[in-house]
Amino acid sequence: LIAKLAKVPGIESTHIGAWPGAVASDGVRLLGTLTHDAMAAFYRTRAHVFFHPSDRENCPNAVLEAISTGLPVIAGRAGGTRDIAGGAAVTMDDDDVSAAAARMRDGYWRCLDEARAAAPRYSIDAAAREYAGIFERVLGG
Repeated sequence: LIAKLAKVPGIESTHIGAWPGAVASDGVRLLGTLTHDAMAAFYRTRAHVFFHPSDRENCPNAVLEAISTGLPVIAGRAGGTRDIAGGAAVTMDDDDVSAAAARMRDGYWRCLDEARAAAPRYSIDAAAREYAGIFERVLGG
């Protein structure tokens, strides 16, 4: 689906990570594996939308990481992805990347505002505070 997205007029597609060898990468810029810091920097400075088409992941960390940098998301409809992303995302219907891209274009500024507002909730610091609170409640500290 990422390769399909690259064929939508006006879309520049970049893939971070290992590219499946059986899939043609025509039109997709392949960056390979990046460190966590380099990936976060890319999200903050170069990316405009995060595309996560999975229809199998119920709570994708990649979506949380993208939103933690203030990046809006085009996501698959799996599990709780819609609940996690909320207004920071548009979801795909039946692998129709063109329609999802059009919905993102129409609602980009709203999704961007929502992603930026949600970013502090998904930061490493926020997660650490939540875990510390859980440990304190469980351990009676």
